[in-house]
Amino acid sequence: MASTIVKLRHSRNVLIILAVFIAVIGIISFFNKSFITNIYFGDQLTIVGQVINGFIVALFLAGIVKIIQLLVSYAREESAIEVFLQNCLVSDRALLSGVNPESIIAARYNDLSRSSHQGISIDHGTLASLLVARESTRVSLPKFIHNILI
Repeated sequence: MASTIVKLRHSRNVLIILAVFIAVIGIISFFNKSFITNIYFGDQLTIVGQVINGFIVALFLAGIVKIIQLLVSYAREESAIEVFLQNCLVSDRALLSGVNPESIIAARYNDLSRSSHQGISIDHGTLASLLVARESTRVSLPKFIHNILI
């Protein structure tokens, strides 16, 4: 039987695209820095405009940093799933061997194992709902910032 290696790299690809996008915006901003400085800081009648613009930039950067943190954590989750699936293909290896014990897949496997050993019926819908609720709290800050900036 040929072993199948699963490569999950969606988060890493999004991070690369984000880095390229940030680099392009940085280069464009560098060559137009006098124009940008005039619009956001020079043409303001009072200091309040500069403070508001600074606050907007700070909020935007905080949202970008949080998105990058989330993508890095999801890249780690993808690696954990990859290791878990590879362990499933090798019959003599423990399924969680090499998997980060704090990953979602390890927690889910441990929950299912514990429930199975205790004879509790497993409701996958409930487990999925709990995961969605947990993950929605992690992405709430970027959503909040997005709504504010709009």
